[in-house]
Amino acid sequence: MSCCPDKKNKPFTEYSLVKATRSVIKHFTNSTYDAFVDEEVKKMRMEACNGCDQLREVFGLKNCKVCDCFVDAKSSLVEMDCEHPDGSKWRREK
Repeated sequence: MSCCPDKKNKPFTEYSLVKATRSVIKHFTNSTYDAFVDEEVKKMRMEACNGCDQLREVFGLKNCKVCDCFVDAKSSLVEMDCEHPDGSKWRREK
């Protein structure tokens, strides 16, 4: 699932933060299942992001240059995936 398909390789803006936040809120308020991964999966995803060439810091938070998402939040969500141009850096969970 793509969190920000229209934001590929565009600079971060305050508007994109607001848009992403609204999207996350909408997702959770419509959710009837556990939308979060367990701590082991989140740790694995964050390790991949921390070693990625597309990671940057915005407002003191880790942000992906590809999808413009804050990776600490995105890595916690079951339906999210890494959108790196060379393919997902996240191992597929069962």
